[in-house]
Amino acid sequence: MFVLAMMSGAAAAQEVEQDPVVAVEEPVGEVDEIVVTGTGTNISGVKPVGSEAVVMDREAILATGRNNVAEIVRTLPQLQNLGFDEAATGANAHAGGNGNRGTTLNLRGIGSNATLILVDGHRVAPSGAANSFTDAVQVPVAALERVEVVADGASAIYGSDAISGVVNYVLRKKMNGIELGGRYNFSKYNDEYALSATGGTSWSIGGREGSIIVAYEHSERTAIARGKVPYLRQDLRRYGGADFRIVGNVASPGNPGNIVVPSGPGGAPGAPNPAFPEAGGYTYYAIPAGTTGIPSVGSLVPNTANLVDRADYEDLLPQSSRDQVVAYLNQELTDTISLYNQTFYNERELSTRTFLPNNSSASSFDITIQPGTPYYISGLPNVAPGQSYVVQYNLAEHATDAPDFININPDKTLSTTTGLRARVAGDWEGELYYTYGQNRTCGVCYIGNFVNGESDSAFNAAVNAGLINPYSVTPLTRSQLDLVLGTNFQYAQNYFHDSVLKFNGSLFDLPGGTVKAAFGGEYTFTINRLQNGASRGPRNILDTENDANSRRSRTQWAAFGEVYVPLVGAEMDVPLVQELIVNAAVRYDHYSDFGDTVNPKIGIGWKVNRSLALRGSWGTSFRAPGMPELEPGLFSVAAQIPFFPNNSGRSDIDLIAGQPFSNVLLRLGGNPELKAEKGTTWSIGGDFTPEFLPGLRVSATYYNIEYKDQILGPPAGNYLANPANASTYSQFIIPVPARAGCVNGSPSTYDPSLAPFLENFLYGGASITDPCGIRVVLDGRYQNVASAVQNGIDVQASYSVDTGIGTVLIGGNFTKILKNEQRQAPGLPAFDALDRINYPISFRARGNLGYVRGPFSANLFVNHVGGYLNDQPLTIRNVIQPNSEVPSWTTFDLNLGLSFGEDARWSFMRGTRLSATIQNLFDAKPPIVLSGGSAIDMRNANPYGPIVQLALTKTFR
Repeated sequence: MFVLAMMSGAAAAQEVEQDPVVAVEEPVGEVDEIVVTGTGTNISGVKPVGSEAVVMDREAILATGRNNVAEIVRTLPQLQNLGFDEAATGANAHAGGNGNRGTTLNLRGIGSNATLILVDGHRVAPSGAANSFTDAVQVPVAALERVEVVADGASAIYGSDAISGVVNYVLRKKMNGIELGGRYNFSKYNDEYALSATGGTSWSIGGREGSIIVAYEHSERTAIARGKVPYLRQDLRRYGGADFRIVGNVASPGNPGNIVVPSGPGGAPGAPNPAFPEAGGYTYYAIPAGTTGIPSVGSLVPNTANLVDRADYEDLLPQSSRDQVVAYLNQELTDTISLYNQTFYNERELSTRTFLPNNSSASSFDITIQPGTPYYISGLPNVAPGQSYVVQYNLAEHATDAPDFININPDKTLSTTTGLRARVAGDWEGELYYTYGQNRTCGVCYIGNFVNGESDSAFNAAVNAGLINPYSVTPLTRSQLDLVLGTNFQYAQNYFHDSVLKFNGSLFDLPGGTVKAAFGGEYTFTINRLQNGASRGPRNILDTENDANSRRSRTQWAAFGEVYVPLVGAEMDVPLVQELIVNAAVRYDHYSDFGDTVNPKIGIGWKVNRSLALRGSWGTSFRAPGMPELEPGLFSVAAQIPFFPNNSGRSDIDLIAGQPFSNVLLRLGGNPELKAEKGTTWSIGGDFTPEFLPGLRVSATYYNIEYKDQILGPPAGNYLANPANASTYSQFIIPVPARAGCVNGSPSTYDPSLAPFLENFLYGGASITDPCGIRVVLDGRYQNVASAVQNGIDVQASYSVDTGIGTVLIGGNFTKILKNEQRQAPGLPAFDALDRINYPISFRARGNLGYVRGPFSANLFVNHVGGYLNDQPLTIRNVIQPNSEVPSWTTFDLNLGLSFGEDARWSFMRGTRLSATIQNLFDAKPPIVLSGGSAIDMRNANPYGPIVQLALTKTFR
């Protein structure tokens, strides 16, 4: 059954409360909780004061019918689905920069990197290749005891990343017996299964207690082909959208393909072609069907195109194979010292079909036919003598003898924590632990099936050498494929070493209770490595020297302290103050690559009486810059643009011959001068559990987040667009005066304002042919420029009643964001970033109606996502479309379960649990959202229809 156990600081001295309707017997032998501190505090035996936590216990987890821990947590309305996911919602296999197809969680929707993910309160190794993040799928469902979510700043306790809150996966710690389980999910598009085994035992040697539990899960998922999902096909005319198989000079060509030439004078695009509006300012000539030689000009079919829908060649959701293992060992060494080890390993491989084996979001594989080459056709209209033209080529249809164009994403994560806990003096406890973690992944892995589409590629060279006919429908031979097939890889490794020493215990007694404290320190050492390589150039040589090959390390020291002060207790008989508790924490962090930060937090819990408790908190938090954001060796560009438009009106930037153009150096990528992002959060709330209506619990929280110095790459291409932009981004515009004696190729003669920007970069060096002519640097590297303010309300409610024929539970949880304003740079006006596509949705809710009688349970869930504005620019047949309102989306999930305890009538049923779950029970269709290449917004809806899960577990003791 579904249970939301809400924790509050007003009852911080008590155990975690859960709804009294939790009557389902746990079929796994003896289960003891070993974790002694709750999420959001370092003090044993108390809960976080002033901060609300939402807890999903194991029954609630299983009732969701979801397949992994990230999907489970995302059922909570406090989570916005803005971030990374395995699904390729864009038009390429690279998934919008998420090359290794990781998964993130995003509390409040202010950024995935502002949500800290822990396992049993411990950090884990970062993931990612070109990006650095904590993957949300760390442990198997079989190993999960509960999930604790604190949607409040927590850097005073945990350090970096906890700006919007913390998600803590709490593992099962102790059991006697073996549990075998399996689940099978299916929808109209794909299916998935998982098999799990969990076993544990306890012992006593010389009076010293010990235990071990090991959980293993293996899962397999079939892919979802994009072409099978109507909302994701390129031709969206059935939904009122455009036919994106062709937009201007970009198309998804058939076999044979098309010849495309600009329709304007001098090789420039012309006015939109009325005979073929989709072609824009270009003229298409369809190559005749069945062509095997060189077509004549007269045989070409003007104003039409041979097209396919690229969605038929690629996957939305990759094929997946995953193995996960978790082990937890606890052993008493003496009467006062115990040893523990927690280890988990996650190995995953994803396989994604792609239309183009080069991570391009373009639809066509374009070949430039050079004049004077064997396959050049003379006399094409609007192609001047000696002018090249483009042939659009369907590589997938020709490469029938090649490996499938599949991007493979292997990912392996290992984390092991070994620690000692000891009673030091009185009730004081000490804990020392060390965590080693590593993640190895390949963000882009085309091994032997990569074809470079650049203008100087081996494919273009082979065509222009007469070795490949770009017009022929004949498949490429093995020898032809050997000329052009290569490799493209992006390997990344992250290594994590973390040592923590902390103490906590009682200081002294006050009339209201015992004052407790905690203090400690932490040392962390992290390494990030990235190696890129690709087959490039006319000879298709694997190049690893002119690509990213970076190694960056970071050292971090931290000291922290916390105090818990019960000012008023129930025994004091203070009117309207049954309890008053204050908790204060502070943490100092020093990073080797950007400096220091200090973050305090204070929480207050006020229990008015037995029915009403109030709470509040205030604190600051931070996010350390990701190492890829700091490292130019991972990604950086320095490009000279001799004729860059300059309408800035600035007199200190030289124009070219008085015209509105300047000689520019554009610099992008990693920036070692970044500093930490900062957040300030505060909240007030209350919990109502009336004595006159047992079983009712209502909690409400108002929160406010101010997030500043957010890191992004500012729009360097717009710096000089007008005087207003030039003023706003003035700190990133560096004029370079003409320097007498400047000699190209001699850096010592360059102006000092220019020289630093011509160092330490990866790409673009070939464009810098005249550094002495550069008159301005546009610094578009990552910068601390953005800010955001968000406030809103969280409400949770549950009511349970025993009717005599069973227990009925009614519950709900909703979040209403009242304000979410963002500012892209200092000096720019704030804009409303709420209820708009690609931004947080203000209202999200999940409710449930449950029934339990004996071993039987039934739960009906309702999920609601509010409506919003689709203001993403969209042009259909050269007509700009107006903004549209996206309606809300409501779905229902049904979960039915049978859980038999040891008192079951039939022995074979003892320890057995069966369940069936249907997500989107009534097949609610997602709202139509036309936004470029799709008719659905996958962040707020999905096209899968009903998803059925059948699950069975059996426990042996």
